[in-house]
Amino acid sequence: MTTISTGPREVTEREKLLRRWAQSPWPAWSLGASFLATAPLSPGRIPGLPPFVQRIGFAAILGGAGYAITQDPENGIGIATAWSLTYLFFNLRTSIRTRSPIPLVLTAATTACAGLYGTEYFYFRQNEAVDDAKKRRAQQRFDV
Repeated sequence: MTTISTGPREVTEREKLLRRWAQSPWPAWSLGASFLATAPLSPGRIPGLPPFVQRIGFAAILGGAGYAITQDPENGIGIATAWSLTYLFFNLRTSIRTRSPIPLVLTAATTACAGLYGTEYFYFRQNEAVDDAKKRRAQQRFDV
């Protein structure tokens, strides 16, 4: 039997810290800057490095996602999550297979960014909606 709590859940210090970073544009901007920093490098000399157009494109998209986070956090976080996962879909296997340091660093940073923003978008925002619904239901009981 499942018990449903009507009270708000307890927020831990770790969750507060994680949410503070997940609602900041700096992780997206930092990842975009990392992609931009690899622009002069040749994929022919560094195995596993994504093509130039991909690196510049992801830098631009993540820069835009960071800006979107400052204007509309929910959509900006969603953009950063979606494009980080897209990068991983296209490049994770290659970077792990080649074991070259630069592609592995880009993949690790992108994984961290996807995890950070994805947790905020899919987990914390969902729990906020559930907590708000519980508060409204509890308030309606007392309003009768």
